[in-house]
Amino acid sequence: MTPLISIITSVFNGEEYLDRFFSSVTNQTIIDVCELIIVLNQGSEAEKAFLRSLEKQKIVKCNFIFLDFRETLPASWNRGIREANGEFVTFWNVDDLRIANSLEKQIQTLIKNDDISLTYGDFIEINSPDSTKGLHLHTPLFNKSIFLRRFACGGAFLFMRKVVFDKYGFFDEQFIVASDFEFVMRLVFFNEQLQKTSGILGYFLNNQSGLSTNLNSNLSEIERNVIYKRYGILDKIKPEFESLSKNYEIDNFTFFGELFPSLSIGLNTEKLSQLNLSKKLIYFVKNIVRRVLILFGLWEKSILLRDRIFGYKK
Repeated sequence: MTPLISIITSVFNGEEYLDRFFSSVTNQTIIDVCELIIVLNQGSEAEKAFLRSLEKQKIVKCNFIFLDFRETLPASWNRGIREANGEFVTFWNVDDLRIANSLEKQIQTLIKNDDISLTYGDFIEINSPDSTKGLHLHTPLFNKSIFLRRFACGGAFLFMRKVVFDKYGFFDEQFIVASDFEFVMRLVFFNEQLQKTSGILGYFLNNQSGLSTNLNSNLSEIERNVIYKRYGILDKIKPEFESLSKNYEIDNFTFFGELFPSLSIGLNTEKLSQLNLSKKLIYFVKNIVRRVLILFGLWEKSILLRDRIFGYKK
């Protein structure tokens, strides 16, 4: 039977999480219509042995891809998409856990709404893999104006129709930590509809060592600058990271190690990245205000106040 849902997971140095991850996968209420695709990067013998043992259990259809090198997260996701047989695709980090009925709830969101391409939802941010207590991240209802300006849905527990990759390409492999943000921005820019699935979907582990949660790196800020420039959200660009973003191909995507012009999907980045007079004024004023707030130690407080007012963060 052809699976309905393809669960795609990239693993690197994830031996300690594999057992609990697989338990969470097999506890899903609709696991019988799923396939599990795991891309194992430079796997240890213990990791390979564990995955091979899962194939013998035949609880869920498995496709394990063993790489003798480490590739970026978006490259592994793209590899998984190419192997996926499901009509729907979800990306599940090996150190995250899902509520048992979360896949069932998300697929119902898409089945009941033919015009919706992607669904997301609330989750709990935890600091320890053994905990289910943490910070409840409230994601907002979909609003294009908000989602074009920030990653309001977050990257955890995204669930989408596989056909969107045929229409708009894959994850851009240039981005190490923000490829999911860039892809969601791409969908929103081209007027694809997103919808929030109600309830808590799972537990996202923020242990400060993962790619997207490493607080000791400016990489996230650099990549967001590039993304905002690509889609013409120029007032969001932070000038202090501009010099560090020159090596990125704003006018091209990278899929499977090859360049694909953004114009091939109708994205005119050259036109979008131009600053007219009004954009220049907004850009100038906003960055002056931001620098003043940072100088007086009020930037973080202003961010928290903004998020509370608009209701699109923690």
